[in-house]
This record gives sequence, structure tokens and C-alpha cells, in this order.
Amino acid sequence: MTVVAVLSFSLAAGSILAISMGNGADNVEKRLGADIMLVPGGSGYDAEAVLIKGEPTAFYMDESITDGLNSIRGISKITTQFYLTTVSDAECCDFPVQIIAFDPDTDFTITPWIEESLKGGIGDGELVVGYSIDVTEGGKVKIFGENYPVAAKLSKSGTGLDTSMYMTKETMKDIAEDANRRGYLLTALEGIDTQISAVLIKIESGYDPASVAEKIGFSGINVDIIQSKTVAVSLTQQMGSLVGYIKVFEVMLWLLSAVVLGVLFSVSINERKKEFATFRMMGATRMRLLSLVLSESSLISIAGALTGALLALLFTLPFSDSIGSALGLPYLAPSLSSVLVPVMLSAAVAFAIGPLTAMWSARRIGRSETHSAFTEGN
Repeated sequence: MTVVAVLSFSLAAGSILAISMGNGADNVEKRLGADIMLVPGGSGYDAEAVLIKGEPTAFYMDESITDGLNSIRGISKITTQFYLTTVSDAECCDFPVQIIAFDPDTDFTITPWIEESLKGGIGDGELVVGYSIDVTEGGKVKIFGENYPVAAKLSKSGTGLDTSMYMTKETMKDIAEDANRRGYLLTALEGIDTQISAVLIKIESGYDPASVAEKIGFSGINVDIIQSKTVAVSLTQQMGSLVGYIKVFEVMLWLLSAVVLGVLFSVSINERKKEFATFRMMGATRMRLLSLVLSESSLISIAGALTGALLALLFTLPFSDSIGSALGLPYLAPSLSSVLVPVMLSAAVAFAIGPLTAMWSARRIGRSETHSAFTEGN
């Protein structure tokens, strides 16, 4: 039963991991909300780290860089964002936080997600926080020693944006003033009126984002170009490799379990020769004995398979945040109802190994002579 439980746990947990990583990869593209993201030259890796892992960072370029984009065909919408470096003393959480200022008048990336929780949009002086940010009972978050009201909390995305805070530029300026009065020197905010951290671009229908990105590259501006599709594909490839390793491990474990169970059932049947011989003398057919062995192995396998599947649910769904952090990849655990089918299929595969190996081991029952089996050892 333990062998089947371990196998069932591994198969079910592997299925949940694969589904969760797939959800996370999909959400990176959705939460980015833009087809193309422009950041200062040499900052592309840091920008992707913000999206994928939530690693706080800050990089800046002159806002005038957007002027040259208006002449490029295929661009439908443009909005900008301003990043603030790590908040080291925020009492909201035990990890660094990324603060993002955006323009509500032009934004098309964050606003749709905010509107899911907050009708009417965000106002000056208010914050919208990611899912992993802790909010006080009074609905506030402390930043640089000052409490700020939280207008809404976004739904979980499984991406680095779960550890981010969002606000207008006016709110960020207020935070800068409060911080400076309290002795914090936020030199990065001195250029908030003329500098930006990222340009987010929406492509018109019918245009290829890769072609537009190529045109931006040819325009000569010093930026790193991040395409949402490229990020999603890259993540999918990384996760595909990891899922591949998991599947190889599961196949090897299934084969190892088959060998172990085959040996266990073989030893068990060998030790019960006299019992089977007695049944034969009482008139039991070989098929009856085979049915007895298969019934016993099925009961054992059912117990093991269900136990393993239940443990997989208990260890993966409640601790999804810790698992995602350990993997360092976007990770969004699915709902219980959405994983029941794959988990039960995993349990069924684990269950099947018991009767199959028992049947292979039980083929010797009918071969032994009743008299010799009964008198063996006397």
C-alpha cells in the first residue's frame, strides 16, 4: 500500500505542478497587457525579472523617447510606467516590494485588472496592491513610515506582479515628500516628471508585433525590446523542460514500483502456498484463487492510490506560494475542482500497477502440485 501511495502521490503532484506552471505562464502575458514593452538599453533582464519573479528593480530613461514612437505604423496605444526601488521597511510583507506608478488616462495594462476589484478606477492618494501584499484591518499599507489607503487588492496571478503596488504618479510624489520628511533620500524620484521606466505598447489589429518591434529597433532609440509573446514562449519552453523531467521521473518510478510490487507479491504468494493448497483441496478452482489474489491486491491498491492522491492535494494546493517561490517561475495553483480529474487519473494509473503485478506473480498458483505445496517444509 505504501509503494502505491508513493507512486500515486508523485503522479498526482506532478500533474498539479504542470497545470500550475502552465497557468502562471499564461498569466504573465495576460498581466503584462501589452504586446511590446520598452525599457532602457541593458535593462531587459531586470524588466523580465519584475514580471516573472517579482524582483524589485529600477531603471530610468527620458520620457521624450515616446515622441519618436508616434510615427511608427502599427502602434495603437502607448502608456508609460515609473518604477520605484525596493521598499525595505514596508510593514506589509516579509519580502521586497515593487512600486509602479502609471497614468490612468492612457493605461491599458493595469486598469482592466484593477476594475475587476475596483469600479471607477484608482484616485490620487490611493494604492492598489498585488495579491501577496498584506493589508491592515484598517485597509492601509505602511510605506516609509506612513500609512496609505488601499483601494483594492488584485486577484492572484502567480507572477511577480503579485508582490507589486500600483499608484498614480501624483501618489508617488506624495510618498516621496513624506519619505524625504522622514529622512529617506529617494533620489530616483527627483526625475519623476521627466523620466519613465517602461513604455508599454499595444499593436493595432492586423499588424505583427515582431515587425513593429523590428521597426522600433531600426528607429535608433537605445532601448531593450520585450515582446510578451516571446516571454511567454520562453517560459513555456523552460517549463516544458521541467515538466519533461517530471514525466521521465514518473515513468522510472512506475517501473521501479512495478518491480518492487512484483517481488512483494511473489514473496507473499510463495509464503501462502499451504493456504492455496488447502483451498484447492476444498475444491477451489485456479480461477477462484486468482480472483482472491486480485481482490486483495485491488483493495490494497485502492487504499494506497487514494491516500497518495489525497496527500498530493494537501501538500501542493495549500503551499502553492512556497512552491512557486522555490521554483522561481510563475506558478498559479488551480482550483480544487479543476484538478480532480487529473488527480483521479493519476490515482487510477497508480492503482492499476497493483492488480497487474499481482496477476503476474499469481500465475504460479496453479502450477504447483497441491500435495507438494501442502507438505512442503514438513
